[in-house]
Amino acid sequence: VHLPSRKTVAMKILSDRLTQRPEFVERFHREARVAIDLDHPNIVKGYDEGAAKEMHYFVMEYVHGKSALRVLKKRGRFGERRAMDIIRQVSQALEYANARGIVHRDIKPDNIMMTRDGQVKLADYGLVKYIDDVSGAGLTSEGQIMGTPNYISPEQARGKSTIDIRSDIYSLGATLYHLLVGRPPFKGTSAAVTLGMHLSTPAPDPLEMNPELSKEAAEIVRVMLAKDPGKRFQTPSDLVQRLERYLKTRPTKAGLITPSKVSPKSGGTAVPDEEEKEDTELLASVGDDARSLFQTAPLLLCAGVLLLTIGFAAGVFFLLGSDGADSDEDPVQASATESPAQQDPGDAIPQGEDLEVAVSPREQLASAAYKAALATTGKRQEDALRKIVRTYPQTGVAELARQRLAEFAEERKKAEEARKRKQKAEQEKRRREAEARALKAFREAQRKVSLPPVEFRAAMQAVIKAHPGTRAAKDAAVEVKRVNDRLALQAKLRAQEKQRKEEEARRLKREEEMRRDGAARARFIEHYGGALAQFNLKLARDYARKLAEDKRYPSLQPLGKNCLADVEDLRFLYPTVKKALEAYDEEELTLTFSSGHKLTGMVASIRDGMIYLMVKERIPVQKPILDIADAQTEELFRRQYTRKKPSADLVMALYYLARGQDKRATKLLNKMGGKDPRNKHHRDMLYWERP
Repeated sequence: VHLPSRKTVAMKILSDRLTQRPEFVERFHREARVAIDLDHPNIVKGYDEGAAKEMHYFVMEYVHGKSALRVLKKRGRFGERRAMDIIRQVSQALEYANARGIVHRDIKPDNIMMTRDGQVKLADYGLVKYIDDVSGAGLTSEGQIMGTPNYISPEQARGKSTIDIRSDIYSLGATLYHLLVGRPPFKGTSAAVTLGMHLSTPAPDPLEMNPELSKEAAEIVRVMLAKDPGKRFQTPSDLVQRLERYLKTRPTKAGLITPSKVSPKSGGTAVPDEEEKEDTELLASVGDDARSLFQTAPLLLCAGVLLLTIGFAAGVFFLLGSDGADSDEDPVQASATESPAQQDPGDAIPQGEDLEVAVSPREQLASAAYKAALATTGKRQEDALRKIVRTYPQTGVAELARQRLAEFAEERKKAEEARKRKQKAEQEKRRREAEARALKAFREAQRKVSLPPVEFRAAMQAVIKAHPGTRAAKDAAVEVKRVNDRLALQAKLRAQEKQRKEEEARRLKREEEMRRDGAARARFIEHYGGALAQFNLKLARDYARKLAEDKRYPSLQPLGKNCLADVEDLRFLYPTVKKALEAYDEEELTLTFSSGHKLTGMVASIRDGMIYLMVKERIPVQKPILDIADAQTEELFRRQYTRKKPSADLVMALYYLARGQDKRATKLLNKMGGKDPRNKHHRDMLYWERP
């Protein structure tokens, strides 16, 4: 029962075993969502779906009635017209679903619900498929068979994923066959055998199983059960129109099923349902062949009641008239002195000697027992009257006893009704008093609205606990929810503010670290770059090692390690150039220095990083070795360098980066490509602001 609306609903709960399988959980909620979206009088309406902890539920319309399968199991089969009307209503539901691109895929008697007023509703959308949904939301795939074997279509039996509404029409045809005949069209020894029969075995003729069917009904079944989808009704609308034409030419009553015995071929038996007591289903249990009997039954019933009344009146007249006929008193005068309403019921029984003349000994005993019963009261009198009815059943006195017992029963019924009315009135009075007390407590609690929310909530919770089930308790619950929502919102806002402050603090900390690291990086580049520009590798190594080991700047430690590796690679440059220059000590050499001067002569000596040239048998100048023009330095280096690691290109690229020759460095870096072990670091050095 939905408590706010007091409406009875049905709930479907997914079993714990299936909740462990995601595909079943998804199919369960998919069915619920489809049923909630659909709104048609012939479809079981869905209201809500969700999950509470590990329990998955689906709330739907509660149908007061039975499934077609349950009726078939009890009664055998349906009457022709009623079966066709059931299929018409299901077809209307399929027509509505087809307009929204939905295929049911599991049409069968168990999914067809019938209400007490004859309305039909289609249920269970667990295997529903959208026509444009090729993958089925991950729940089905090509080759996967979905449906119930006894009613499945050939295309479903093949496991095709591209099925349409004509598959539902086939399943509906198999269902109609079952309603008319009393058994499904195909029923093998196993599910696999049944699927094979749907694929290849021609549909059986319903007329052979039930010769009482009309040819038009049999033809409709044959079209619906065509193996080729193109030979069936193409849409539910076509089927609805055909069924409506059939029903117009064959008007029907509200009958549900035929009471006639089912053909032995059908395998069913017509079993009466003792649970159905409504008068409408009594009429529904009569088939087409018994309609004439119902048309004449009222006349026969009236005639029987009339004969029974005449017989009873004659018996009473004989019992009462014998006393007046044999008495000396004028019957007219006796009736004038005392009306029948004023007489005691016992006065209708002959008394004294007249009794022996008027009635038989059996009547005399019955009259004596009746008079003795009237002398008692209460339950004793009722027991005595029942004994008279049992002992003298065919006497007029027994009929009087029955009337008296009926009066007692009526009096008890009225007394019981009066007691219930009084009890209901007392309950209503107590309810009003309880509501009044609860309302008073609620209003007193409302005055505490100015208190802190926690105290106000406690006051409302006290009202709920002290006055459960009252309107005031419901209003108090609303107030409690409002306070809880307010407190939850405040807590959420506080948490968000705290989170915002923490994020702001982290952001400021990051910015401060970035500023600090940026300043440290700029200082390092300035000192390290200056040392490289002077080719003071020892000083550059000291700067790089210090930064690589400085834990205050964890983000800059990789830079220090890369620069330290660069210095280690550059240390091969100077000795190699020096070795190349020493090879010219006996031959003439023209050198171009970075200042633009050119000197031609013999290499006199090389010491302390300086080169001394003998020009015209004298020493005019001395220059640092690395002041030689870049191209000549590279030529001298490559002439004597024989190591594989670091490569000559990498050492020269580092040399050009140290001297600010970015174009030449870029050319060599591009040449190396992915062979440069610190390519990103070297690319970043191109953008350094060097002193």
